Amino acid sequence: MTMPFKINENNGSFIMNLQFTNYKDDQNMNQFYNFMRNLEIQHIKHIGLEESNIELYLPQIRRDKDEKYDPNLVTKLPFRYSKFECDAYNRDGELINILNISRFSKMQCDIFIDKIWVFNDQYICKWKVKTIQLL
Repeated sequence: MTMPFKINENNGSFIMNLQFTNYKDDQNMNQFYNFMRNLEIQHIKHIGLEESNIELYLPQIRRDKDEKYDPNLVTKLPFRYSKFECDAYNRDGELINILNISRFSKMQCDIFIDKIWVFNDQYICKWKVKTIQLL
């Protein structure tokens, strides 16, 4: 995936957007995108939401309103006790500073669901990053 923006820090939380780059033409990316969309659909069903109240689920796959760009997956970088709880590696396998990763970097990440919770009357699935491997 591609990180189209710098890592965003907001009140001690670090957010990283990962773009499903070229998902319409790249078969692997398309399969991953569809897998993630289907996971969100399964979450919605498991929670018990229906078409009439589907807006109560806040998807982490985001699109711009004109759908001009490929969709992004919103992820969090775990951060506790003034340090990241995830590792980032360059192409040579060496540890790097996460905050030095530049925009439009291509990467492969290990991600996991931290929790699905209710915030401001909406269900939110939080994806967290365990490792980042720059490509």
